[in-house]
Amino acid sequence: MTEIELTRKQKVFAQREHDILDAALYLLNGANWQAVTVEQIAKQAEIGKGTVYKHFSSKEEIYAHITLNHYQKFTALISDIDFERDVVSCLHDLIEQCLLVSINEPAASKIAHFCKNSDFIERLPEALSIKFTAFENENDDMIYKLLSVGMERGEIPKQPAEELVLAMHACFHGILAMIWDGHVQDFDKFKQEDFIRITTRFMIAGALAYQAK
Repeated sequence: MTEIELTRKQKVFAQREHDILDAALYLLNGANWQAVTVEQIAKQAEIGKGTVYKHFSSKEEIYAHITLNHYQKFTALISDIDFERDVVSCLHDLIEQCLLVSINEPAASKIAHFCKNSDFIERLPEALSIKFTAFENENDDMIYKLLSVGMERGEIPKQPAEELVLAMHACFHGILAMIWDGHVQDFDKFKQEDFIRITTRFMIAGALAYQAK
């Protein structure tokens, strides 16, 4: 087999994998997403069920790949942090942009939230489990670095970074849950962009006011 033929086959394989994930995302964009089957995904992708299993060993592995693709958006945002700027502005922009990524990709975001469960990660093939762990470690390290810089400069009150990150995670996922569940629509006065602005500002205010006991 020539190098050109190998490359062509690799491209076809990669495109088919992309099509499977697109089909899965289309079907998973609903309230009953966990009931979607591999057979339904195969039908949506216009391929045989056996072909899906040539790419993914299980539905959970499909979830994992969707999540890792979604995570790349956050990695790009975190990697672009400019430590020369004031930390509060960096943190504000990062939270807002991460919320927008999650809101603009609701199906992937819900699946990513589901996949954060440690039991889920442990059931994955080793290579995928390692990728999940690497993502968490690399991005957490950058967030802790950003917060540490802010504390060193006196822009953020000195406090245990772990507590601050935990609280921000709780707020972040609570905000998304309200959007996913349609609760934002209960407040007719506010549009979705207003909700993001208000809640982002609240998270920043909490970080600036928080004092550990």
